[in-house]
Amino acid sequence: MKIIKVFNNNVLLAEKNGHQLILVGKGIGFQQKSGMPVDRQKIEQVFAPTENKWFNLFNDLLNDVSPEYLELAAQIIQLAEKNYMSNLMSIC
Repeated sequence: MKIIKVFNNNVLLAEKNGHQLILVGKGIGFQQKSGMPVDRQKIEQVFAPTENKWFNLFNDLLNDVSPEYLELAAQIIQLAEKNYMSNLMSIC
């Protein structure tokens, strides 16, 4: 997996097997450049289209949405997963 574009220290666009992915992780983009390999240990969230028809829309989204919003979305998902799992555990 290689880096296509670094949005900020915690969000980057990568390519894997001809598909583009948004990767989010603490420090994943720090001191990284286009063409460099991705440090897989730093990946916390992966955002990717699931069907070929969504690739163009996905690229448009990358151009229209600030990287800070992508990072915020990843943080919200992580919090929801933590809270959801803790709620499940208290029920069981």
